Amino acid sequence: MAAKTGESMSSNGMTETSNMVNGKASTNSAVSLKAKITGLPSSYCLEDFRKWLSEELLVTFTELSVLPTAANIVMLTCAEEEQIKLAVDAISHKKWRGNEITCVKATSSDFKRKPNDRLGDEVGGKKARNLTPREKVFRFNCSNQHIPYKEQLSQLFEEARNGTRHLGEVLVSHNPDLVGWWHNQLQKHKGDALLLQKVIGSPIVDGYRNKYDFKIGVDPDSKQPTVGLKLDYQSDYAISVKPGDEFKQFPDSMKKIVEVFDAYIKASDLPPFSTSNGHWRNIVIRVGSNEEILVMVVFHPRELSPEAVEAVNADLVDFFVNREGRDHGVVSLYCKLYSLSVDKNCPESEKPPVKLWGTDCIEDILSDIGLSFIISPTSFFQVNKSAGEKLYSAVSELAHIDAETSVLDICCASGGIAMTLAKKAKEVFGIDVVESSVNDGKANAEKNGLTNCEFISGRAEEVLPSVLKRCTGKKVVAIVDPPRDGLGPSVVAELRKCKNLSKVVYIVSSQRVIHKNFIEFAAPAYFTKQPSKPLVPVRVIPVDLAPHTLHCCLVVLLERVDPLKYEVLPGVPMGPCPMPVPPMMGPGLPMGPRAPMGPCGPGAGPRGPRPLGPLGPLGAPPMGPPLGPPIGPPMGPPMGPRPPLGAPRSQRGPIGGARGPGPRPGHGMRPPGPAGPRPLRPPPLVRGPRPRPPHAPHQAPAGRGKGRGNGPPVGPMPRPRHIPGDNFYQDDPLDGPSFFGPEADVQPPLPPAPAFW
Repeated sequence: MAAKTGESMSSNGMTETSNMVNGKASTNSAVSLKAKITGLPSSYCLEDFRKWLSEELLVTFTELSVLPTAANIVMLTCAEEEQIKLAVDAISHKKWRGNEITCVKATSSDFKRKPNDRLGDEVGGKKARNLTPREKVFRFNCSNQHIPYKEQLSQLFEEARNGTRHLGEVLVSHNPDLVGWWHNQLQKHKGDALLLQKVIGSPIVDGYRNKYDFKIGVDPDSKQPTVGLKLDYQSDYAISVKPGDEFKQFPDSMKKIVEVFDAYIKASDLPPFSTSNGHWRNIVIRVGSNEEILVMVVFHPRELSPEAVEAVNADLVDFFVNREGRDHGVVSLYCKLYSLSVDKNCPESEKPPVKLWGTDCIEDILSDIGLSFIISPTSFFQVNKSAGEKLYSAVSELAHIDAETSVLDICCASGGIAMTLAKKAKEVFGIDVVESSVNDGKANAEKNGLTNCEFISGRAEEVLPSVLKRCTGKKVVAIVDPPRDGLGPSVVAELRKCKNLSKVVYIVSSQRVIHKNFIEFAAPAYFTKQPSKPLVPVRVIPVDLAPHTLHCCLVVLLERVDPLKYEVLPGVPMGPCPMPVPPMMGPGLPMGPRAPMGPCGPGAGPRGPRPLGPLGPLGAPPMGPPLGPPIGPPMGPPMGPRPPLGAPRSQRGPIGGARGPGPRPGHGMRPPGPAGPRPLRPPPLVRGPRPRPPHAPHQAPAGRGKGRGNGPPVGPMPRPRHIPGDNFYQDDPLDGPSFFGPEADVQPPLPPAPAFW
């Protein structure tokens, strides 16, 4: 079991609850009686580490606890300061499971919760907790802006490679039938389970964003109302954005509108929105192909009357039509009333944006593909249009669409990918749960003259079965671009059941998330409750949709494979397959024929002896010579013949006496007569060590869980581990929790060894 944050263990092995509240240690134990142990593996068992300290290093301690903020940092508590000094000397620079352990005396700063700094402790010679609010926002939005773009692409490629390197092992651990396929992939791609291509960069690096949601808040320094970038998700602070500043991802046309609207908010009598008061919440700016700009202002009415809200809307129109905002390309103005209530009966939470002035929408054109799209205030469209075209081309390359192909675009949004593939496919079905996105898709298909596109509104779990029945193509290809939570298991099962579905193109929104859906696509056949071959990832194309950031989009091709087609190669590690049974516990030779069983009970005839093969009972070879001589003389004399059933009591004899002509079996009782000396019990038999198959030092047979196989013993496969300076397995505030991390069933890391390839 992997150690969990906040878990503690005393020296007697009892698991306790760590005295941690908000990252601070309880005052019950003085800091001077604690030591910090670092350098532990990314996944380990706290009980094993406790035994290693107490039994091998002979360290005396009262408690062993894991920090809530880091599972690979352990706090050791002793009763006396002398014990702390001895513990530091005994633990420092020792190796445990291939990792060098470091132990130092703890300080008060070790128990303070530090901010989640995913970029390291220092950047530009300045620690993260000493940065100004503007520097923090800059690092959060443009963390790689100071690096040349070619180096940014190299960094994204390494992170994508780290994320996909162990994907084959994870799939094999859930479906051992894929071992042969995995071995074939390792040989084909020189040690990698899939083909990873180079990162496709964005044609436009600076000023690439065509949409952003700017916050209306308070400047943390001047305390004045400000329009800009939000400082964090909890506070009401905002950092101003102006033309020519350090935020290069925004075009100047967007920054100019932010600058003039910032002056409008400062002059307004209504304060910015907060949880307790205020009205102005945020402003959404969208830029079209011809520099046409759509603006949507989000406003909370609170206690204002409908007449006062109408006056606010009229003033907004006057500002963008007749005053400072008129010369900045705004052609469409909307207002969205915001409400904290999630009650469906609340009218503000259900009202769509209201058009105040201008056109209903703007237009954006993908020149490389030859399509034009209608952009409404709520439309989902690629924020980087030039990189979005590269993304659509990558999907088309992996899908291999022809005139006999039916395409399913699940989570289609406004239909960008569906319409890109509709020119080559026989028919395209787009599915999305947002009705406004489906309406945009229908309007875009009609605008581009595509008659083989159909967009359906509804949950994929409910709509997909009926859509699959309507597919008339000889083969079916599914395009999946889900949110970060991924598809539901029922959707994956329906796709696997479709016999004509040969491949799935899965778009991962961030290289930090290798999705659980891949495991479900490659799971054994019982996952779909009917025979179905698994779909496994074979090729990945990374696309950089957001330059100057740590985010990259992965386009993954999953193909249907037959696991029985591939053979397990000799001499290749089996990886995380179920643990094999040692040879001495093998199945042996087939059992000999068994005689049929006869009737049972009194009066039934004898069954007869079971026929034995030449190798002994059960058809298995003998286990070896007897374990030793007989333990000692029998406890009593031999038994006589048993009296017939139903004999009178007089013939049975007294209790404990003779029974019929012979003595009664005593079950350990001594025979009648004078009591003599009791025979001494011989000493217990000491058995030798049980023979086991040899293993390499510090290496256990691969496998996890309760599954056991009957194959030959194999060597282990290196498990995923944390690399110093690599933040791939950490949680990302933008992406949600990562798939990889300390798991309860992940094997401990092994000593470094050369890879077999």
